[in-house]
Amino acid sequence: MAVATAPEAAVRAEALGREVAALVVPWGVPAAERVVWRVASPAAHRLGAVLEGLPDPAGELLSLLFSVHWREELADVRAGVVSAHRPGTMPIPYTTAWSQAAEHAAWLAAAERGYTVPHEIRTYLRSRTLTGHAQAGMPLADLPNPYGPLLGLWRTGFALDRIDDGDITLYAAPFP
Repeated sequence: MAVATAPEAAVRAEALGREVAALVVPWGVPAAERVVWRVASPAAHRLGAVLEGLPDPAGELLSLLFSVHWREELADVRAGVVSAHRPGTMPIPYTTAWSQAAEHAAWLAAAERGYTVPHEIRTYLRSRTLTGHAQAGMPLADLPNPYGPLLGLWRTGFALDRIDDGDITLYAAPFP
């Protein structure tokens, strides 16, 4: 019932989920195409993890770029994201909606300003045994922005729960 009440939105959410999954593969996330729906509590929340919107290592790497490496340069952009849904005010699984909107704004600004993915990311990746460093040295404007489709997915009323084991798990709130 939670999915069937909005069939067009569910189809759109599945397409956007597949798009997000494809866009994070170059950042070290294993490919996934099969969509699985979860209703009631999100899987990542039940496992005690915080939903980040983008799966690790992509979420971790992009957060490193926007929140650490370019923190000062992009502080004005991130601070300028206006939303009624500030951190801590949204229900599960939308707890990071504002953060993801801020990351999207930071991506757009960094791309417009001509930033390139720093080569130092390789050192960080080796220390964390992560993959996905092919982007080092590439202009951010030449890389696809996964935050756009992620935010589009949330606008359908559904959410990305996680991407793992070849599955894209989408979340639908329980039917009232």
